[in-house]
Amino acid sequence: MRKFIADSAGFTLMEVVVAMGLLSLAVSMVGAGIFQTIRAEAFWQDGVVATRDLRHAGSWFAGDALSTKTTNLVDATPMATVTLTTVAGNVITYDEVANELVRHHDNGSNLVMAANVESVSFLLTGDVLEMTLVVNTDGTNNDTNTESMSLDTKLR
Repeated sequence: MRKFIADSAGFTLMEVVVAMGLLSLAVSMVGAGIFQTIRAEAFWQDGVVATRDLRHAGSWFAGDALSTKTTNLVDATPMATVTLTTVAGNVITYDEVANELVRHHDNGSNLVMAANVESVSFLLTGDVLEMTLVVNTDGTNNDTNTESMSLDTKLR
């Protein structure tokens, strides 16, 4: 029996404990790396969506402003809502509804221009109409993660 025990192969309890500790350390390091990669990707994606929303809103607003005949704005007084009357007689209103910038057309169609809006303001200075839009990039009302745009359009 002694010969059998002396020739037996295997691991001692201490070797198994050390091996399990090293394995768990390696798995946790790999897991942490994967988590960081996924989190960075989500943060980057939120910024891309915010930038896309800003460009989308700016494009629509510039197009509407270029065909504007009159506005409801008083010169040099910033407002959170603007109503534009186009040369064709259409009435278009931009305002913030539940943290979204919404474009209301007189034909009844409403279009969400940007989500997670922190602030929007419209200013008429002479014949220049300015829109300033700030959106949150992380979907919360956190001032530290924002994208902003200021667009000036000369009225006809």
